[in-house]
Amino acid sequence: MNGAREGLLGLAADVIDLTKRRFGPKNGPGGAVEFYTNAFNPSIILGSTELRKGVSDIRVLDPAGQSAKVRIYADKDRYNRGILDGENTTKIIDIPICNGMGFVSAEYRDLTPVISSIVAFEDIRQLPSVNELITKYLLRFVGGADSWLVYAHHRSIEEAKYTPFDLQIVGTTRLEGKNLFTGLLQVAHLSQDNGGHGRREALLDYTTGSYCAGVEIDAQITGPYADSGEYQMRFKRAGQRKSPLLMYALPHHIKTFHASTVANVHRVFKLPSPANGMMYGVIADIWRLKVESLPVEVGWLPLGEKGCASFPPEVLQRIYTVARIEVAQNLTMQTLFNPSMYFSGKSFAKYAFLCYSTFHVLKDPSLTQLCLARLKNDIALFAENRQQSIMVYDTTWGGVTSIQAFEGADPSGDMDFGNYLYNDHHFHYSYHVQAAALIVQLDKDLGNSNTWFRKHHEWVNGLLRDYANPSKDDHYFPVFRNFDWYHGHSWARGLVSCGDSKDEESSSEDFNSVYAQKLWGIAINDRSMIARANLMLGILKVSLNEYMLLSKGNQNHPKEFVGNLVTGILSECKADHKTYFGLYREYIQGIHMIPVTAMSPYIRSAEFCELEYKTYFSKGLHCGESGADKFWAGIIEANRAIFDAPGSWEFFNNQDFDDAMIDGGTSRTWLMILAAGMGGLKINETCHLV
Repeated sequence: MNGAREGLLGLAADVIDLTKRRFGPKNGPGGAVEFYTNAFNPSIILGSTELRKGVSDIRVLDPAGQSAKVRIYADKDRYNRGILDGENTTKIIDIPICNGMGFVSAEYRDLTPVISSIVAFEDIRQLPSVNELITKYLLRFVGGADSWLVYAHHRSIEEAKYTPFDLQIVGTTRLEGKNLFTGLLQVAHLSQDNGGHGRREALLDYTTGSYCAGVEIDAQITGPYADSGEYQMRFKRAGQRKSPLLMYALPHHIKTFHASTVANVHRVFKLPSPANGMMYGVIADIWRLKVESLPVEVGWLPLGEKGCASFPPEVLQRIYTVARIEVAQNLTMQTLFNPSMYFSGKSFAKYAFLCYSTFHVLKDPSLTQLCLARLKNDIALFAENRQQSIMVYDTTWGGVTSIQAFEGADPSGDMDFGNYLYNDHHFHYSYHVQAAALIVQLDKDLGNSNTWFRKHHEWVNGLLRDYANPSKDDHYFPVFRNFDWYHGHSWARGLVSCGDSKDEESSSEDFNSVYAQKLWGIAINDRSMIARANLMLGILKVSLNEYMLLSKGNQNHPKEFVGNLVTGILSECKADHKTYFGLYREYIQGIHMIPVTAMSPYIRSAEFCELEYKTYFSKGLHCGESGADKFWAGIIEANRAIFDAPGSWEFFNNQDFDDAMIDGGTSRTWLMILAAGMGGLKINETCHLV
């Protein structure tokens, strides 16, 4: 509940005032600011006279991917006693929360309403009712610029007549009801100007009485090559009227709306989001969205300019020389003795792509079998939970987490990036899933038995279910723990509270987590999983390029910030051009590149990558700031292959190459294949795609 003062207890609501947006220092290219954030000055606080500090309580009920219900108890102990005694429990406020909701709604039960603010009211006026069950007020604040509408919905004409919703002024910032109220109270922002809001008011009158109580997602794959997708957001409507819902859409929604939904967009409703650009109102219970050009052709290996990549003999020999050395590395030391699911997963994925390359690019089955045997042996120890830091199933939150905290070894929650607090699960587990997918695919390609798959596929499915479970019928894991279907991308923050709300610092590891789903689907021939992953990747291509990868002319972030080219850490309320592990330019830009795979060019356009490279790295300052962390040079040059494959190939093919410039999550072999395969070489030879 909001506020330190008792009079401000309740649910607070506000809209973003762009004139009060705060900017950080100008540290970026061309004077780009380091961060921007928004002031939160609650215009409206819904409460009641019965709320008391130390007596009242608040709980979140029925949390779901895009919705939840907040319940405020006037007296929690009395409420609980009433349940035990079988009494008719009253004196609560139920507040439905949905992403994009057009009204702030509160179901009151036997309480005296309070509407307060931290800003003084200038004008409080009762307006003509929409109908005899509704009482309507206009609230305008000092200065006359900001105004809100209040709608009180009575359950019956008798209640409206004998216990009317009458507000009385109690000080300059507080309004109180004269009577107990049971019914629906809604408030909606009308305008931040003194005029031109007649159309908005008419539409608010039309839509009041309904609110969003939940969201369901349906999806279909379409097109002759299954390269188009459509998904629907079905908003569960509740309330005291049957009017359609007013919801707010983000820019990537507007960009992909089906024509039938475009017709329901009302641009008269226009509100700035905290960190995603301008939102527009949509009056509809169902949104239809269409995503074109899904990455159906992107599989394991990079695509060349004319499709599947291939390599001339002299290039294969050069790569083969490097591969033989890299296959001999000690994978066990990098994984079994590493307490981190993240870093061990990166090592497994690195080695798995290396094994795949020895067969499908270098055509050496014997070397592949040797590589694969080592990989299968070490990753099996994780699948059998015999690694250094074992995993457990957490019955409270329904997930697979590290045992470290449960044994008291990690009181701060910092170990393995907060894995036990559900931080970054989609980042961590996707590397293990990728490695497993490559094992299963190679076993099939080599004609090996499916013993590894039969023994360990449930472990892989468990990791996927932890971060990407698609089914509400799965009672062991939440539906899409990380991926947010409203925002169109994932969030990395778990149970760690933060004033800026949920956040994510790596757009590339976000789409890599979905790419891993696709590869596992290919390996086990799960067409539904492949289709779902392709659709999600299509959504990510749009959303990430709207909100995290900032090309010139991006309209969703302030012009003062766009010059950074990536958001750094994007939260729901703030964009901050930094990382959690350092402030060097290669860290901030590079964390949005790793890992570089065949999927990277689909999300990260050549134009964007070239602009970023020329802005930050064209003078060779790959690790000029961090110094010791040479591996960032390899990441940056691997990403260079997206727009300058010959230049990338030249970098990795250098006879005096320093292996310290290779990140622990990839191999030089793989990066040479990426550079050659993305267009660094012009050849014609068939290759393995899916």
